[in-house]
Amino acid sequence: MVNPLKVFKIIRIALKTGTVTCRYPYTKPLVTSEFRGRILIDPNKCRGCGLCSRVCPTKALTFTIERGGRRVLSYFAGQCIFCGLCIEACRFNAISFTQDFELATNSLDDLQQIIVHEPPKPQVKVEPSRSVESEVAPLNPLPKHLGRSIWVFHLNTGSCNACDIEVLDVLTSYHDVERFGIKLVASPRHADVALLTGPVTYESLPKVVNAISAMPRPRAILALGTCAIGGNVWYDSYTVLGGVQNLLKLLAELNIPVDRVLYVPGCPVRPESIIHGIGLLIGLIEKKVKKRVFVKTPQIPLPRKPK
Repeated sequence: MVNPLKVFKIIRIALKTGTVTCRYPYTKPLVTSEFRGRILIDPNKCRGCGLCSRVCPTKALTFTIERGGRRVLSYFAGQCIFCGLCIEACRFNAISFTQDFELATNSLDDLQQIIVHEPPKPQVKVEPSRSVESEVAPLNPLPKHLGRSIWVFHLNTGSCNACDIEVLDVLTSYHDVERFGIKLVASPRHADVALLTGPVTYESLPKVVNAISAMPRPRAILALGTCAIGGNVWYDSYTVLGGVQNLLKLLAELNIPVDRVLYVPGCPVRPESIIHGIGLLIGLIEKKVKKRVFVKTPQIPLPRKPK
């Protein structure tokens, strides 16, 4: 028999403690000044030397010199592990961390920042660098018959367990992802979304294919973390498939359709980033990232005519 005094004691403690669940995404989360979010490259300070791309361990930064002297620096946030080596290597302080973690998107192009250094052209009028930003394409939520309650099946495809711990974190009382109707299930036959963590090793590949094929339609894949998106530091290893893009190609060859794919970068992913990605999937939150292209053309003033 339950002791009523213990029940009243628990109620008294709960009333004294108050609400512990965070209000995100309705309010801003707690982000410390030491947090490492998406890096930002200042096009006005960047000189196009390419030194940052040489020290990047995951090839998130790439530098190419095209015909005619055109230099292109590309940053792909989906492959970034936020190690900060590029910031230390930059001699012009052109690279810095931001506190931006809401990077969930349905298109990998939204995670790119490109700086194009055009060859010098003689002009009388000096013009500043121009930027070209793509529009934020709306993300269609899952079909209405699913409502806002989706069931998620977690697949560890060879991760280091860092992102898996964050998945458990969103199930705690502080984040409480179940308040949005999200439930973690033990069988792919009951799941609407397959949550992938890890670079998809060849050892786990048969199990991943069988689990996704067992999911009912419409099915979606949520690639969680840098490993699942691009392979992380193991992107060129002989033991991994290399991210969800290669997995989607394999599923297409096996006639296993996937109706929706969502990418959530991070290493590891913040719990709020997971909530943001799931919020995009159910139509609760709008997408906040877009592709950015900066074009710099060094101006060389024409020599003045002698008087």
